Amino acid sequence: MRPQTNTNILSVLPILVVTAIVLGLPFSVARAAEPSRWQARAGVYFANPDLGGGSIPVIPGASTELSNDQKPGLAVTWFVGDQLAVEVFISPPFEFELEGAGSLQGVGAVGRLKSLTPLVLTQWYFAGEDAFIRPYIGVGVAYTIFYDEQTTATLDELIGTKAEFDFENKLSLVTQFGVDIPFADRWFANVMMAYLEPDTEAHMSIGPASLSSDVTISAWVTAVGVGYRF
Repeated sequence: MRPQTNTNILSVLPILVVTAIVLGLPFSVARAAEPSRWQARAGVYFANPDLGGGSIPVIPGASTELSNDQKPGLAVTWFVGDQLAVEVFISPPFEFELEGAGSLQGVGAVGRLKSLTPLVLTQWYFAGEDAFIRPYIGVGVAYTIFYDEQTTATLDELIGTKAEFDFENKLSLVTQFGVDIPFADRWFANVMMAYLEPDTEAHMSIGPASLSSDVTISAWVTAVGVGYRF
């Protein structure tokens, strides 16, 4: 079974946000002569999606869960002001397995798909670049492109014929919280957490029959990495 999101971590997230803001305000390091307007972050991004509505109508009690995945990613940020910024994020496609659940519990993967999700966010930093710790929040949009969807031989054997499915591409809201921690001139470490919830539609073809259903993917994305201010 796919690991579940650690609810203990999520329950203390508001405390971490407040603590980071408080720590970021009073401490400072040497300020550069001119504020940096551009910065880039590179890191590893961990996607932990939860699938709602992933049933398989032709198999009573059957449902599916999405596996986790991790990929390298790159975020480029442009500062409109000292604390207001716009960020663009891109990564290689994430690859997920649709794992059997419900009456299909234990059969393993019944499908596979890939998704590419570029993000554009507006960010607010609670401290300037001279801060000892620099927490920020962001809100923006994500466009999720699903492709290369395919069923496995396991599902085809259970149904008794070759099946096909696809997810519609969708635009969704994304929210974000992160912390930058400088450790050298212009270099900083980064920890980030984001949440997005694309509501899409799944289409499945089994022989001459076609089925459609609404699907909600609730995804937490966490990242650790390093950044550089230009």
